[in-house]
Amino acid sequence: MGNNAVAADELRLLIERIERLEEEKKAIAGDIKSVYGEAKARGFDAKTMRSIVSLRKLDENARRKREALLDLYKAALGMLDGTPLGTWAVEKLKKDETSKRSDPKADVADAVDSVEPIAPEPLPPELTVDDAKRLGGEAARAGKPVTANPFPPRDSRRAAWDEAWCRELGTDGMDIPEALRPAGRKPKAETPDPAAFVDEAKIDPLYGQAVEAVQSHQKASVSWLQRHLKIGFNQASALLEQMQRDGLVSAPNNVGRREVLVDEQGRPK
Repeated sequence: MGNNAVAADELRLLIERIERLEEEKKAIAGDIKSVYGEAKARGFDAKTMRSIVSLRKLDENARRKREALLDLYKAALGMLDGTPLGTWAVEKLKKDETSKRSDPKADVADAVDSVEPIAPEPLPPELTVDDAKRLGGEAARAGKPVTANPFPPRDSRRAAWDEAWCRELGTDGMDIPEALRPAGRKPKAETPDPAAFVDEAKIDPLYGQAVEAVQSHQKASVSWLQRHLKIGFNQASALLEQMQRDGLVSAPNNVGRREVLVDEQGRPK
């Protein structure tokens, strides 16, 4: 009888631990969804951000190989036309077609392994910064891309070349090629002013209730505070930001989680 009671207590404790972890997992998923929602409200594309997060989980070699294969396949379907990489990939595919190899998988692997940067044209010796500016302007007028800069990284002449190229065309050099621009995009929503959230938190009558809830429950997530006080995402974010300034909670870590810095009575831990 006693053994059954002990086993039942252990089982109950394990079940309760699992239930708490499931609740935390649900809260974290809600936090992630809230961050994507905030990003969308600020004009970012959530689907693209999810793709970036997925790529950042890969190591550098795996990421480069995936991106190279993706670009090669897109080029084969005519989806990179008009870009320097697309032009190179199309020319590469044309050369591969003339070779008529029997194994298509080998063609793809060889194409990926043979990707090499285009060597810059040899530079005359003793070029000055003024010479680099002149060459950058000439390159812009000749229709060359900003990637045609022949100077090595960390060279002051490279920056001078870029500056002259951008000034000549009135651009920052980061224009998206027309072939890659999404069609029919709606204008971005105006970015909310973070200062407005700060002012709202300072005078928010719910601030005291929010502090008491965070201290007593030792939780500091936006989604949990939303559910607990039945408020919106922006208001909950502003309240937690104010608590961070007051030293009650920490700043978000690399996964967006905060730590409560005080105990249930409001004393520093």
